[in-house]
Amino acid sequence: MTTLAHYTALLETVGEAFAVLPLTGDASLLITQRGGRVLGLFPTPESPNLFWTSSAFDSPDAFNAFINRTDGWYWNLGGDRVWIAPEITYNVRDRRDFGGTWAIPRAMDPGSYTLTETDSSVRLIADMQLQGYQHGNPIASANVRLTRRIQSTQPP
Repeated sequence: MTTLAHYTALLETVGEAFAVLPLTGDASLLITQRGGRVLGLFPTPESPNLFWTSSAFDSPDAFNAFINRTDGWYWNLGGDRVWIAPEITYNVRDRRDFGGTWAIPRAMDPGSYTLTETDSSVRLIADMQLQGYQHGNPIASANVRLTRRIQSTQPP
């Protein structure tokens, strides 16, 4: 079962940084440094994850094999991630061959996030340089500093 304990044990085993943010009641969020993701939402510690995650979380060997993939799909661990827009500029080198040139830049995901915790929040920060393209030609690069602060709040 994909409980919080399963995910945290696996992440500890493979040496990936993460944080658990308590929410209202027994609920909690699992946040990973890799990809700057909110990887899981757990209503209780025994509940299964409410977010989809990759089969990479089946075992430490599956996780390590997943992040070392060379086919361009090393990034999609699941959970909630940040998308930088316009996606077609940064993720597609040539619009005439959308499927053949679409890729997530490594600077974006998994990126080089830093994760810091306080008593009430988790902060993820990443600096990334993204190359923009139009019809196969580089057009401009963007230096992006992404700061993501995740915290619990009272229901409206």
